[in-house]
Amino acid sequence: MFSLRFTIVLLIILLVPFLLRHRYGSTLEPYPAILLPAVATKDKVADTQFNARYKVLYGQLEDGTWRRVDERLLLYPIPVQYEGVILNSAFGLKPPDPVERAGIRNVLGRLGVLRYKRLTGEDEAAAKRWVKEKLRAQGFTRPVLKIAQREEVVAVPGGETLRAKNTDENIIYLD
Repeated sequence: MFSLRFTIVLLIILLVPFLLRHRYGSTLEPYPAILLPAVATKDKVADTQFNARYKVLYGQLEDGTWRRVDERLLLYPIPVQYEGVILNSAFGLKPPDPVERAGIRNVLGRLGVLRYKRLTGEDEAAAKRWVKEKLRAQGFTRPVLKIAQREEVVAVPGGETLRAKNTDENIIYLD
């Protein structure tokens, strides 16, 4: 069926991404990604409660009050697994974090394995227009979007929320 040579070549090809992931963790996964599941995590649960963190979107109504945005409708047809990346970058409108200049990322960037897209003013205007249209479809008249990190403490046996607060709020003006 398959030769020993083919098996050894396949082992080498699959070993390189595995070693990169093992050495640098889930922050570095070369494209195309062959290691699944990506970014799999476990939540720590105490005896009676656990902490939950997630992003919440708010739109502004005409009178200036904030109302929660339906994320599914806002991001449709984008798959749900991209939601975290999109919201962390504020739909690409937030400037990217500085890229490390030393180490394996620099080498992989020069080889073309890791690519960083540089957004133009036209890309930014298209993103703002797209988000504005999606907000308008949900009844929000003002072109303002707030992305907040929601932290909740939830009781394990009953599932009721014990404490909740919004942190790390980021307001995006789409004008």
